[in-house]
Amino acid sequence: MNTEEPSAVSSGGMLAAARRDAISQLVAEQGALSVGALATRFGVSEMTVRRDLNQLQRSGAIQRAHGGAVRVPVVVPVPAMTEPTFNARRQWNSDAKARIAEAATGFVGERDVIGLDVGSTATELAELLLARTDISVITHNLQAVATLARSETGPKMYVIGGHYRRNEGSLCSPEASNELRRFSLNTAFIGVAGITPEGLFDYSPEEADIKNLYADRAQRTCILCDSSKFGRRALVRFSGLDAIDILITDQAPRGELAAALADNKVQVIVASAPTSLKQSS
Repeated sequence: MNTEEPSAVSSGGMLAAARRDAISQLVAEQGALSVGALATRFGVSEMTVRRDLNQLQRSGAIQRAHGGAVRVPVVVPVPAMTEPTFNARRQWNSDAKARIAEAATGFVGERDVIGLDVGSTATELAELLLARTDISVITHNLQAVATLARSETGPKMYVIGGHYRRNEGSLCSPEASNELRRFSLNTAFIGVAGITPEGLFDYSPEEADIKNLYADRAQRTCILCDSSKFGRRALVRFSGLDAIDILITDQAPRGELAAALADNKVQVIVASAPTSLKQSS
């Protein structure tokens, strides 16, 4: 759907670009505004305001909410060298992770064999794959295993073994890496602690090795990464951006990161609201 104004000047007499800038500033200052209030303020139709908000959301300037827009939350980054627990991370940016996971399901084809990495977004994806009886999941993510095991008729699972990493809820070892080399994957879904123009980062050297193996064994590598991780580094740089085929995120990257992704021909998917939220709005 074309979200551009039919004309550069709206019916309210203000240039469309200037109006969007003003809307972005107002939402940032006030925290939240309704479509109706914005339409009255700028003397345009509610349809025009919705188009403006859709474009502003794609640029990362605001977030859409039921009936209007809200300010983009400020995320306080975790110290880069400290690995937070899985349970802690699962609470952070949960709406964004749900959006990313739902978008990722569109890249799971019929009878696919997928690699599912560790992380809260990957585990969210596992939840959405419970009904997929036609696929096979290769994983060392015990949180995902527990999720998929709830279904008696869900995907086939192959669990990569090793020693238990309590912070992540995963299994790692040289033996796990050797097991993973046996599999051929259609798509690997990989989580990261951070992404910069330099590449992809993680907290653990062991996890980093397995992430690289998932990518090596897959025809397509898909990174699941919410926007709070943009510009963030961690202990281990495990890959350059050239190893990525697809980045699924909740806000469009900007600046140097956007340019680096484009240079490396990475397809960027900005996830929309999950189906459950769309139906309630």
